[in-house]
Amino acid sequence: MTQLNGKLMEEKLKRGWTVASFADYFQISEEDFLVRLKKTFRSNTYEGMKRRLEQNAKIRKKAEQPPSNSKRMDIPNISIPVVQKLSFRDLDLDDSETVLTKTEPKSHLETLKELEKDLSESLISLEGEHKELVQKRKSLKASLYKERLALIEFLKQLTEHRENFREIVRCYDNLSLEMCNKMSEISDKKSQLEDIRLQIEEQEKIQIFFYENGEIEFLGERNSFDVSDGDIDIMFNRFISNPSFENLTVKVIRQLAYLILLTQSLSMANKKYEIIFEDEAIEKIFEKFSSI
Repeated sequence: MTQLNGKLMEEKLKRGWTVASFADYFQISEEDFLVRLKKTFRSNTYEGMKRRLEQNAKIRKKAEQPPSNSKRMDIPNISIPVVQKLSFRDLDLDDSETVLTKTEPKSHLETLKELEKDLSESLISLEGEHKELVQKRKSLKASLYKERLALIEFLKQLTEHRENFREIVRCYDNLSLEMCNKMSEISDKKSQLEDIRLQIEEQEKIQIFFYENGEIEFLGERNSFDVSDGDIDIMFNRFISNPSFENLTVKVIRQLAYLILLTQSLSMANKKYEIIFEDEAIEKIFEKFSSI
């Protein structure tokens, strides 16, 4: 049976996998997968992964929804690749990137950025239309006032002005209703845009996996943030004689020195990152000495 671990979860979450996707992959029910996930990871890591699974499901649902009908604005459709319903057991995910369609599907991050762009453009258009409606209503309000005065002043033309008055009221009410609908749509688009941006921020975060044997793996771009061996040697020499490190191997101590210097560089560059430790004791030592 394929092992459920942090690296597998991160890779699939960044591709937009949901609870249903993982359940199909492991050939178990969604409830059994959540129980297995909770048993595998600590509570705070489990809660974070569960939130991201729910966010992926929400994004997938929104991407599959048809665009709303509007007489004044055409919202572009986002093309979502059609995925055949296959068991993940039938796919060889170790050899190469699996292609489920005839053309290479876009990454989850690219889809999110396209959604952000479309929502931003849609929001700008809606806000422009709303400003036009405000000006039209202002003009109609002035006309309404003028016609009301005309009714009082010109009693002989009562019938004509009464019809004008009624027509303007009708237009005013229709525009007010249309404005309410636009405001509701604007509010929904803003909410979607905020959710998409949060998803993009999560996708761009650098994931660091620190294993019990001292091995380190990365998910995300970090090439420009490597540290020099000289700096690592200086910090390693400080740690090697410290009683807190007496139960650790030389490799783990040196890797901890490297990780502390790397995270300092990432923080100075305002790059977001997340470290997942396989060993809780090593994590505690890192937290203690990374803040010194």
